Amino acid sequence: MNKPVILAGYGVISSNAENEFYELIESFSVPVLLTWKSIGLLADDHKLYCGRPGTIGQTAANKITGMCDFILVLGVQMNLDQVAYNLSDFAKQAVKIVVDIDKAELNKFDDSWVKIHADIKEFLSALKIGGDYGQWVRDCKEMQKQNIFILEKG
Repeated sequence: MNKPVILAGYGVISSNAENEFYELIESFSVPVLLTWKSIGLLADDHKLYCGRPGTIGQTAANKITGMCDFILVLGVQMNLDQVAYNLSDFAKQAVKIVVDIDKAELNKFDDSWVKIHADIKEFLSALKIGGDYGQWVRDCKEMQKQNIFILEKG
């Protein structure tokens, strides 16, 4: 694993796991992507925050999901707009782990995903991971800086 990413959704908030989430991202120190529903978890200028993927997301965040080799999805309702209308192509090159308390949500995922049925807070409390991914974080932050938005006059 050289390019891990965390994608956090509203499940982190609804399970009151914000503190456990902050402990995880500080100890793991990898790029973090958020959904629109979890936007309040991190400030846009947080050192690990790298955007929101999806059809209405940001280019850098979509590139990051395409480049990562490991993704931990925490409490994300993977709607069609979240995965650019193609869940099977989402983070296609990555080992994919999804954690959710809702079995119906987990049923969306095929066998290429490791599906963990658990409360996010309990899962994060038990999780112990680490590594040095500083260069990967710097690369992702650079991609995020290069997001260019062009407004066309109509």
